Amino acid sequence: MHRLTAFLLTACALSFVPALPAQAQADHALDRVLAGGALERLVTGMLARLDVDALIAGFERTAEAAAQGRAVDPAEFDQLGRHLDRQLAESAPQLARGAAGLLGPVLRELRAELGRELTTAEGD
Repeated sequence: MHRLTAFLLTACALSFVPALPAQAQADHALDRVLAGGALERLVTGMLARLDVDALIAGFERTAEAAAQGRAVDPAEFDQLGRHLDRQLAESAPQLARGAAGLLGPVLRELRAELGRELTTAEGD
């Protein structure tokens, strides 16, 4: 389930993106990423590769069984896990390349900015 963990961490990281424009300064790499719509295309592409309807239907079946007091079939969860793992295995490399392409310049810029600030702080 390590792919599921990576997927969830990516989703959490992307959830912070709406707050980032308030932190960005003019002409930073982050501005360029957000302005071009590349992040939205990355997330949309990832979601398009996942069969969300099948996953939701499976979770609804298990929730309905639990709500009715019926035993939830562990095989149902196993099947959902295998289905999600298969989809993530197919889409994860593309998502990782896309995320690295978007975040790489931002992280490099942050590293350089931190280096400049540390150098200035050491000089004071």
